[in-house]
Amino acid sequence: MMHYREITKAFAEGLLPLGFDLVSAFPVQRYNTSILPTYRLPTFGRESTPSTPSTPTTLGILVANTRHLWPIFLRHLRNRDQAGDSWEADSDPLDKYTRATVERAAVAVLSPGGIRFEIRYSDMAERQVVAFQRLAHETAGIYYNEKCHLNVHEKFGAWIALRAVVVIDYPGPANTSALFPSPFNPYPSADSLLEDKTTHLRSVIASSDSGAKAGISRNWRAWVELRDLASGFLDEEARRRWRYDQGEIEYHYTASKAVLRRYGSRMMEPKTIDPKTVDQVYLSGLQRANNR
Repeated sequence: MMHYREITKAFAEGLLPLGFDLVSAFPVQRYNTSILPTYRLPTFGRESTPSTPSTPTTLGILVANTRHLWPIFLRHLRNRDQAGDSWEADSDPLDKYTRATVERAAVAVLSPGGIRFEIRYSDMAERQVVAFQRLAHETAGIYYNEKCHLNVHEKFGAWIALRAVVVIDYPGPANTSALFPSPFNPYPSADSLLEDKTTHLRSVIASSDSGAKAGISRNWRAWVELRDLASGFLDEEARRRWRYDQGEIEYHYTASKAVLRRYGSRMMEPKTIDPKTVDQVYLSGLQRANNR
């Protein structure tokens, strides 16, 4: 029988070359105890909210990314164009790519052993919604700052995206605070400014009759400023390394296909990924439980 670490590492190795460089194992029950019943994940018959750390847990895997995804995604779109498979009719090409990629990884890792799984995506409808930001805070050590409603990573700042969670019918890590300590706020001195700016931006949306999504899209540069402020603890080198590039930023907030066309036409080939970096990225995604 495989250890959950082996399953998690197989996911990490499969997803890294495809753009998803943050892969974290966690006990589903830890998330479930932190959230309202509406948002809980399935546990495949195991107790959903165990009362003791020794209670068997269900394995969950959080899939996220840094800016590593962007050039790989643009290359994917270019390859589709060259193959005569237009992406222009897709409602959201990045969501489609995410779903196809994570699904293939899950099938490749789990189906040979007949292991059941379910996948929830961050773009899912209300009936299967997951509190991704709370999940990342409770299980992956990525601080959720309620002042600005952003997850802020101690290494990458706010320049991450939470994409999917794979729930697996398999024993997961122990649900203990030793393995999953509460993350710290990497930039508490900015909280007051973040709260003021967020309140202002939300008031602008509330005064609009076009809805939240359209309001953010129209005023996306102001929301980028919020993300920059939340990441203000990063030094100059880290900011250059991890901040999304212009095209990725614009697409993140507008979902405009014109952005994909514009930046896809000028893209360069992504750097070849050194297999040795898989372990480094895998360990940086969580991975407190996986190191114990």
